Amino acid sequence: MFIDNSTPYGGGGEPWVPECRSCRQIIAQGQKQAQVRFERHEDTRLQALNGTYHEACAKPILSVKRAYDAMRRFGGG
Repeated sequence: MFIDNSTPYGGGGEPWVPECRSCRQIIAQGQKQAQVRFERHEDTRLQALNGTYHEACAKPILSVKRAYDAMRRFGGG
């Protein structure tokens, strides 16, 4: 039986590997990575940032997420 694992959704091509949402480079196996997730009830513009990043590439986005989460906790967002 042939299983197509070229993309997370199926289809042809090369085997699927994660790509950093920031620098668009492949995240190699063993490299540190970070998942950024803004919840569905939050601003849709922030949801566009959801995805997998290299750990270094994610730092600015995670900083924005921490600030946004803090504002929401204290009634500012």
